[in-house]
Amino acid sequence: MIDQNIYDDFDGIYSKFKWNIPKYINLSDILCERHNKEKMAMIYEDQNEVVTKYTFDYFSKNSNKMANFFIEMGLERGDRVAIMLPQSPESMITHLAIYKIGAIAVPLSKLFGPSAIEYRVNNCEAKIMVIHGSYIYKIKEIEEKLKNIKYQIIVDNNKEIKGYDYWEEINSKSQRFEKEKTLANDPAIILYTSGTTGSPKGALHAHRHIFGFIPGFQMMHEFIDRNDEVFWTPADWAWVGGLYDLVFSAWWFSRPVVAYNHEKFDPVKTFQLMEKHKITNVFIPPTAIRMMKKTPLDNINLKLRVIAAGGEPVTQDVLNWAESHNITINEFYGQTETTFVAGGCRSKLKIKPGSMGKPFPGHKIKIGDVKGNLVSQDEVGEILVHKSDPSMFLGYWNNNKSTKEKFIGEWYKTGDMAHFDEDGYIWFQGRDDDLIKSSGYRIGPTEIEGVIQLHPSIETVAVVGVTDPMRGQIVKAYIKLKDHNLKSDKLVTEIQNMVKQKLASYQYPREIEFVEEMPLTVTGKLKRSKLRK
Repeated sequence: MIDQNIYDDFDGIYSKFKWNIPKYINLSDILCERHNKEKMAMIYEDQNEVVTKYTFDYFSKNSNKMANFFIEMGLERGDRVAIMLPQSPESMITHLAIYKIGAIAVPLSKLFGPSAIEYRVNNCEAKIMVIHGSYIYKIKEIEEKLKNIKYQIIVDNNKEIKGYDYWEEINSKSQRFEKEKTLANDPAIILYTSGTTGSPKGALHAHRHIFGFIPGFQMMHEFIDRNDEVFWTPADWAWVGGLYDLVFSAWWFSRPVVAYNHEKFDPVKTFQLMEKHKITNVFIPPTAIRMMKKTPLDNINLKLRVIAAGGEPVTQDVLNWAESHNITINEFYGQTETTFVAGGCRSKLKIKPGSMGKPFPGHKIKIGDVKGNLVSQDEVGEILVHKSDPSMFLGYWNNNKSTKEKFIGEWYKTGDMAHFDEDGYIWFQGRDDDLIKSSGYRIGPTEIEGVIQLHPSIETVAVVGVTDPMRGQIVKAYIKLKDHNLKSDKLVTEIQNMVKQKLASYQYPREIEFVEEMPLTVTGKLKRSKLRK
């Protein structure tokens, strides 16, 4: 955490910062147990616009009850628990209970379809699944394929499948629980990344992971020293962007978060939510901000002060809009395997539109060539993060080969290409792989291709990202049909709906082009780079 006594300039803070990581850490202590129990932790607005406020004491006691229930079901240290819940009190109660036991949380997006759920749950060999009743229909299709799930715990149980009722069970349990003593390096959570080459990979993180977020979080949010901050994000709490970039980091500072289970991002409702709950600080992707700036604010009384934005560049028109409403936008850069390792802080660093900012305090970054050697100023290379970073992942779950491939000597390879300018700012240039960044989501093509390939009319498919003025990129599928005469608008719709239903709505190809042949290398590998061009 940045000491307020060294608030000079950005570079000065960076030069004076030192990590102080304890030997023993448990996320439940960091997020909840050490705080004033009577302090407000969450403002929850449900689908009927009913608002309930919860203290840290509420989460402490109920997570103890949940932990006792988990123990009764045989959950042990190191076991995995899949969580598929919306923004809600139950989501955080479940997380805290898992960490108290020393088990491993595996959050899953509510947007996932059956195929996406099946792969992740089986890959991590989850023993228990905690799921909201409104998502049960997705499980019914794959229930018999979930190899290791022994118990299902259901919030708002609709009785369509067998499972324990969440509140019925934990309300009968003791609110006393002696948590496990966990080391800083003990595993706590698996966050699945998008599969750029092959299937999605589970990035395994330790309890210490949260420490890596705090210096950047402080700077992005202009130091969080006014005591009236209220945080919110539209991002699903299954993603690192929703969970760590906002909820966990806000709770580090014992600041309340707003939980709102929205079906779809709506800029008008977003501003109404901000006004209603006096939200001051948010994490919102630039795509959503561009949608928001089209909404008149004449009759809305906003308390909004800071927007943290990441996932794609923040353009000058977005910065101009924010300035006209006295809102600060600070951009940041990071990955699921690390954290936000670089970004801006307007009060301490001049903003250069188009730049990702500078490395945040405590994070060692360099731009290297294919051998990891430092490149000269203004020369494009790969962004490398030193493996000593406290936010660095422990490795990919059960995938040592892919883990080793991500490191060159002492440095983690991000796969993102950039250069430093003469002032030490980082300028993003693109990726050396095929990851698609759309509306703040990181989308891997392989998983989408696997679903599309299931359609009986398709011979081969290739998915790439193409530039889009609103979303940064959109998903485009190039398809070779078994019979070219089969192409039709109806087929396009069928394919799009397949992806929406089996994976997630944000992953479907907004553009589909039918081709006679696919560009291949001499060894038969697909040349996605040629398709992108």
